[in-house]
Amino acid sequence: MVRHAARVVGAGLRGAAARRHPDSGNRASPDRERPQAPRLHGGEPLIAPEAVELTQRFADDGWHVTVETSGNVYQPVQCDLLSLSPKLANSTPWQRDAGKHAPAHEQHRLDLPILQRLIDEYHHQLKFVVREPADLEEIDSILSQLRNVPLQQVQLMPEGTDAATLSRRAEWVVEACKDRGFRYCPRLQVELFGNARGK
Repeated sequence: MVRHAARVVGAGLRGAAARRHPDSGNRASPDRERPQAPRLHGGEPLIAPEAVELTQRFADDGWHVTVETSGNVYQPVQCDLLSLSPKLANSTPWQRDAGKHAPAHEQHRLDLPILQRLIDEYHHQLKFVVREPADLEEIDSILSQLRNVPLQQVQLMPEGTDAATLSRRAEWVVEACKDRGFRYCPRLQVELFGNARGK
């Protein structure tokens, strides 16, 4: 069982909605209800040594598996969708705990060769969490160094822990998505329930 580094969340799916992605084979029956669509996330789930075995078990049962990762660690997991969320410079905690963890975070937050390998090997999406318009320059730089990334598979999500902040940032994030051909990704849980766990 994966502990500490990863969490597994199940979302109910029914019938055809629960089938596996067509590029990865269809092991689930279209005629019966699938009880779960497990989503492995974290922390960083790919640092958990049990991640490969766990995702293989889910895949063997015919479940639609999503793995959410920052894309700086590689493990040969079995999944239908790899949701890659590379860490931008805005994630480096220079202001937290006097910045004592910032240098290590900055050193490891982005590994383009590993990110490219994951893109090449998996059905994927890229999601960037943005705080200010200057983040768009960094995203453009990252994308210019990657291959095989259709623009419609790139998502921008505004950073924020309250609805007012998300609404304010959404205005320019939506426009950036329209200008670049990206998709907008809302932070729906915060918009509906606030910055609270377990809802």
